[in-house]
Amino acid sequence: MRLGRFLVLGRCTSRYRSLCRLDADADSFLPGVCGILRAQWRGMNYGGRFPPVRASNHLTARFRGAPGGAANITDPMEKKAWSTNVKRIHWIDRRSRRIGTIFTGIRVASVVLMLLGLVGCLVTTTPTSATLTLQLASSLDGDGDIKVTSFTQAVLIDTSGKMVKTGTVAGNLVSIDLSGLAAGDFSIELNGDGDDLLPTRIDDPTQSNTQFVGQKLRASAIGSLEDPSYRIATHPKGQGEHAVVKYSDGSNVTPERYAYAIVAARADRPITEIRVLGTDELLSSFTASRAFHPAFQIAQPMSTWVLNTPPNSFHCDVYGGDETRCTLCHPNLNSKPQQHSEVSPTNGLCFQCHYGKGGSEMGFVDPNQ
Repeated sequence: MRLGRFLVLGRCTSRYRSLCRLDADADSFLPGVCGILRAQWRGMNYGGRFPPVRASNHLTARFRGAPGGAANITDPMEKKAWSTNVKRIHWIDRRSRRIGTIFTGIRVASVVLMLLGLVGCLVTTTPTSATLTLQLASSLDGDGDIKVTSFTQAVLIDTSGKMVKTGTVAGNLVSIDLSGLAAGDFSIELNGDGDDLLPTRIDDPTQSNTQFVGQKLRASAIGSLEDPSYRIATHPKGQGEHAVVKYSDGSNVTPERYAYAIVAARADRPITEIRVLGTDELLSSFTASRAFHPAFQIAQPMSTWVLNTPPNSFHCDVYGGDETRCTLCHPNLNSKPQQHSEVSPTNGLCFQCHYGKGGSEMGFVDPNQ
């Protein structure tokens, strides 16, 4: 607004200067023409002596009635000069009133907007926290025993085993508030069953997500059933699965631990990670060379080919104990390399995750032991 006044004042510079020169020679202009106009534009009384009326009214009265004013001028040329300057005062005053009205409107609008913003801040409700919704999906069930048919209790556990959230249960649904959590891997204990923990991964705790799990608490999908961001398959103690074993000799590790596999399903080259149930410790990982596996002329997503996530068939179903079905692309399936780092698609591939061609029944390996 100050800039607007400055620009308007600049347009009237020549008129102000002539008025100020006139004012300097006229004793009847007590406060000065420029001073009165400035006082009017600012909405103030000039020194308390002049009411906030139009400057032209006041100045015209001074010209006409004051001693030494226009009424006492007899010379026609001088009187014409005085009259011309009165017209200039009227011109400036009309524009000052227009600009003043505009600035007043701007002030009022600014105050209204500020008040509306303040009211908006006061009435705005706190944004709803992001949640992880867990839903039962019997279509994911494969091998194993049914563990839950509905939810009665759900707690979220971090990698240290500490309970960090309690879920809200409603039949076949569980809602877990994600506020205050960091991104990472967690476990969900359902209905107090600590032997069949459900792994979950939270990439962004500010975004809500959904996870589906079968009644056997083994196969799971995060995001959606049709196109999940992650697929998960567990091999827990509660289902009688084999414990994690040492890569060196196939014996059980101490203390006893159980494994799960998680695949980033949407990646162009899906990444499979083998982790420990409960602690989420990484045992091993590998990145597929392609998004699909060309099994028997049928291109199948690598995420379902690697993991046992019904209703999809996976590599063990196709293998069926017959190495000839695989050795064309993966020779030396059951030849165990000296070091786990030497395992490759053409060298001891069955030892990448579990201990040899016996599959998960032989136990998932810990490469560091």
